[in-house]
Amino acid sequence: MLRPKRMKKFYVAVPRDREDAVLEALGRMGLVEFISQAKAGVRGEGELELYTSFLRLFDRINIAINTIDEIIPKVEYKKSFVERFRDAFRARHIKYGSKKIGGDALSTFLSEVEARYSELTEELEARRRRLNELDGLIENVDIFRKNGVSLDIAGDYTHIFVRVGFIPEVNADKLMEALKPYNVVISLLKGRPKEYLLLLAASQKDKEGIMSVLTALNYEEAVVPKDLGSDPNKVYQMLVDEKGKILQELGRLKKEFENLKNKFHPYYRYVKFMYRVKSMLVRTRNFSVIYGWVPSDYVDVLKSSLNEATHGVMHLEISDPGPSDNPPTLLPKLPLLSRFQLIVRMRGIPNYNEIDPTIPFTILFSIMYGMMFGDVGQGVILFIIGLMLYRIKKPFLGISYSALNKLGAILSTASIFSIFFGFLYGESFLVHFMHPLWLNPMEEPLVIAVASIIFGLIQLNIGLLINIVNNLMNRNYTEAFLGWRGLVGMIYYLIGIVLAIRFVIGNMSLSVFGAPENFPLVMVELALLIFIFVKPTLLNLFSKHRHPFSEALMEGISEFIEMFLSYITNSISYIRLGAFAIAHVALASVAGILANSMGFIPAYLTFNIIVILIEGFAAGIQSIRLLFYEFSTKFYIDEGRLFRPMRL
Repeated sequence: MLRPKRMKKFYVAVPRDREDAVLEALGRMGLVEFISQAKAGVRGEGELELYTSFLRLFDRINIAINTIDEIIPKVEYKKSFVERFRDAFRARHIKYGSKKIGGDALSTFLSEVEARYSELTEELEARRRRLNELDGLIENVDIFRKNGVSLDIAGDYTHIFVRVGFIPEVNADKLMEALKPYNVVISLLKGRPKEYLLLLAASQKDKEGIMSVLTALNYEEAVVPKDLGSDPNKVYQMLVDEKGKILQELGRLKKEFENLKNKFHPYYRYVKFMYRVKSMLVRTRNFSVIYGWVPSDYVDVLKSSLNEATHGVMHLEISDPGPSDNPPTLLPKLPLLSRFQLIVRMRGIPNYNEIDPTIPFTILFSIMYGMMFGDVGQGVILFIIGLMLYRIKKPFLGISYSALNKLGAILSTASIFSIFFGFLYGESFLVHFMHPLWLNPMEEPLVIAVASIIFGLIQLNIGLLINIVNNLMNRNYTEAFLGWRGLVGMIYYLIGIVLAIRFVIGNMSLSVFGAPENFPLVMVELALLIFIFVKPTLLNLFSKHRHPFSEALMEGISEFIEMFLSYITNSISYIRLGAFAIAHVALASVAGILANSMGFIPAYLTFNIIVILIEGFAAGIQSIRLLFYEFSTKFYIDEGRLFRPMRL
C-alpha cells in the first residue's frame, strides 16, 4: 500500500493467425502496457496501412467539419455563469464503440466512405470558392450602394472614359497633383478602410497618361460583373440572398460530414487500439511476439486470457524487472486517497522503487490546511463546494472535469480538518462562537508558532525516514546511512532540535552550548558537519571511477551548506502555519470593528466571502508549497513514468 504496484515484465509468442484474438483479449483486460519492439522496417503490414487510412480519413472528416464551422456565422449567445455552471453537471460524452472490423470489411468500408468524402469535399470547395467571390462582390457593391453610385457607370464612351476604383488615402494628394495637367472630373468618396472610392471621368485622348498615373499610385479597379444590373441596392440584395443560400447548403454539407463521421464511431476504439498495438509487435514468418508490463496481482488473469485466446498454443515468459528496466509506476487506487494523487502528479511521478507519497501527502496536506484555515462555518461551505466540484461532469472554466472531481475531493477532505481546527480555535464564520477547545491563535501567538514548528519538525523527520527507506530499497546504502538526508542527516537534525530547545530555555544565551550536558552534543554536531564535508572526497578515494579532486571538494562544500542551512530554514518555514491561523482570527477582529459602521450582516458577509475566496485558496497553495519544497525534497526521486495500459 505504501509502494507503487509491483509490476511483471512478460513476452508472449503466438501464432500469426491468433494475433488479433490475443490483442483483443489483452485490450479487454485493460491492464497491460505494451512495450514497443518493432523496427521501422517491420511496420509495412497491409492491415496496419488500412488502420492508418481509417484514422487519417476520420481526421480529414473532422477537419472538413471544423472548416464549415469557421465559415458559418455563429449565433452569438453568451450563457450566464449560472447556465454554464448548471450545464457542467450534465454529462455529454461521445461514445466510441469497439466493434471489430478488419481485412476485407475494413477495405470496403474505407472505399465507400472515401468516395462519399471526395464528393462532399468537391462540393465544399466549390461552395467556398463561390462564397469568397460573393464576399468580394458584396463588399464592392455595398460601397457603390452607400455612395449612390450606379454599377454600370464605368466604361469607355465616344469622347470620354469613366473609371471607378479604390486608391489609398495616403496617395490622394499625389493623385490630385499628378492629374493637374489633365482635364478630369474626380470624386473621392468613402471606400474601404484606409482607401477612397475614386470616380474619374476624362477625355479619351488623355486615357493612356491618366491610367499610367493611376497604376503608379496603386489604383485598383472596382470589379462588378456587368450582367448583374445597374441598381446597387437590387444587386446587393441579390448577392446577399445567394450568400444565404450557400450558407444553408454548407449547413447541409456539415450534417452530411457528421453522418459520415458517425459511421466511424462503432469501430473507432477498436481500430485505434489495433493500430497502436500492432505498431509495437515483432513478427516472424509464423509468430507474433508481444512484450509488455502487467501488475503482478493480475498475472493469473493474463495467463488465463492468453490461454483462452490461443487455446494454449503459445510461449509465455514472465519475469521481475531487471536492473536495466524502467518499470512504469502504478499508484494504488485507494478510496478517496487516490484523489490526492493529483497533488502527487503535480510534484512528479514517483519512481517505481520508492515509497508512494500519496498517504503522507494526504494526511499532511489536510492537517496543514485545517491548521491555517480553522473555521467551522467556512469549513462547511468549503465542504459543500468540494462536493459540487466532485459531481461536475463536464469541463468548467477551462479545467477538465476529471481534475475538478479530484480537486473537489481534496477540498472536501481538507475542509473536514478546517471544521476540526475551527472547534479547536472556537471560530465559525469569523465569529468566536465558543470557548476554544485548544487556544485562540490571536491571544496565544507564541504557542501556535511553537506548535507549527513542532509539526514541521515531525514532518521533516518523516521525510528523512522515507528517504532512508527509499535508499535501502534501492540498495543505495551509502546515501541511506551516510547522506545528509540519510541517517547521518537525521541524527544531526534530531541533535540540533535538542540543542535548539535548550538554547531557547536557556534565555538564548550562547553559553548554553558550553554547558557540560550540551557540549558533547555540540561536538557531535560539528563532527557530523565535518564528516559530510569530507565524505565525497573519501568516497572518491575508494571509488573505481575517480573524479577530479576539485569536483569531490565542491560536492562536499555543497552538501555541507545544504545540511547546515536547509534544516534551519525548512524548520522555520513551518511558522507560516501559525501565521495564517493568526491572520484568520485577525480578519475576524477587523470584521467585528467594521460591523459597528457597516452593520453586522454586511460586514461579516463581505469578510466571509473575501476570506473564503482569498485565504481558502492561499492556505491550499501554502500547504502544497510546504509539501513540495520542505517535505518532499528530503526523499522524492521524481524519475518515474506513469503506467499507461491500453484498453479496448
